[in-house]
Amino acid sequence: STIWRFAQDLIDVLPASVLDQTEVVAGPATGGALLAHTVAGLLDSRRPIARTPTMFAPFVVDAYRGPGLSRFYRQQIAGKNVLLVDDVRNTGQTLARCATIVRSAGGNVIATAELYDRLEATSDAGAPNFALAEYKAPENYPADRCPLCKAGVAITTF
Repeated sequence: STIWRFAQDLIDVLPASVLDQTEVVAGPATGGALLAHTVAGLLDSRRPIARTPTMFAPFVVDAYRGPGLSRFYRQQIAGKNVLLVDDVRNTGQTLARCATIVRSAGGNVIATAELYDRLEATSDAGAPNFALAEYKAPENYPADRCPLCKAGVAITTF
């Protein structure tokens, strides 16, 4: 599947030190959970069979409290090295929130990783970040401040 291929490629860009230290892979429910689950499984396929399996810890979203970890996963990640995985890093706020949650449960965030980094992060998760692809998208403007609009350049939308 495509997600499996992307996960393999993402693992390939992570430093060996991060891969060796990773005990838990966690991802936000909004996009990274499936990728994080796949990364956890693929990490195990690259390790000796005698090694403790890599755990996957999904974040849950509560309508009132926002993202969090269930009591079970909070207990499981305490004292463990955690790799946070998401599909896209926009502002970095999601990964930063997840890192705070992991640390509050006693986990150690060793790195964050995503398939695509838009290079517009305004929040820091407090750990090294790695991306499969990086692309600085053109800046978005409100219509009243758009330089193309002011210059009379026609914009075609689909």
